[in-house]
Amino acid sequence: METFGSYIKAHREKRGIRLEEIASITKIHLNTLEQLEQGAWKKLPPEPFIRGFIVAYGKYVGLDPKDLLDRYVAEVGDDNESPPIAPPQDSQESPNSPGNMIDHSGPLPSKKILMGLAIVVVLGIFVGVSFFGKSVFEEKSRSVAENNAPSLSDLNEPSETDADEAMMDVLGQDSDDADATASISDL
Repeated sequence: METFGSYIKAHREKRGIRLEEIASITKIHLNTLEQLEQGAWKKLPPEPFIRGFIVAYGKYVGLDPKDLLDRYVAEVGDDNESPPIAPPQDSQESPNSPGNMIDHSGPLPSKKILMGLAIVVVLGIFVGVSFFGKSVFEEKSRSVAENNAPSLSDLNEPSETDADEAMMDVLGQDSDDADATASISDL
């Protein structure tokens, strides 16, 4: 008689499905799947987990989960204290299944309502930024202007005599010789 592990492994290989693929999709650790195919029941977690692994494995490779559970019980016996776990029925979902957790009974909001809500949000952001941003900007501008404002004496334009003196410094002449040299303004 064929063992449970060799039966599921043969069916998986016949379909060309790798264990890594089953592990990735079912989120059952690869080592656990290998032990399941080897029939290493003592290395696996408690029996209710094993039944869940069998159901998930069977569904993925296209085997009937109820038939697999019957084969499993026939091989290991049914002397466990835990009650048998029935495989989920495809035609009937439990009220607590993930598909039933979201209430799809009401209609979705209309596009007009969503557009109106989007406009209100954008206007709110615009008003907030313009109000708070403007006051913060003005305050920073004021403090920068106060710290970096030139004095009135700095704003006076240089006179012609200042320019003449600067030219004399460059030429290396004394200010006494300034009368003998042409004024810069005369040039």
